Amino acid sequence: MERQPNETSVMFQRRKAVYDRAKQMGESEETAIKLANVWNNITLLGCRYSKELSEPARRYGAALPP
Repeated sequence: MERQPNETSVMFQRRKAVYDRAKQMGESEETAIKLANVWNNITLLGCRYSKELSEPARRYGAALPP
């Protein structure tokens, strides 16, 4: 997982933490990246997603500050 050009280091660390948690819970790399990006978009941009995407993303990011 790489830092995006528009991300601060704090934003990247938080997104990576969601990715790492998803991987630890058995998600594939592709799914972990997707969920980390969904969490980031929900938290920082206020985007909305289906429950199938938003619930796991929120669960993996639950311990992180908004």
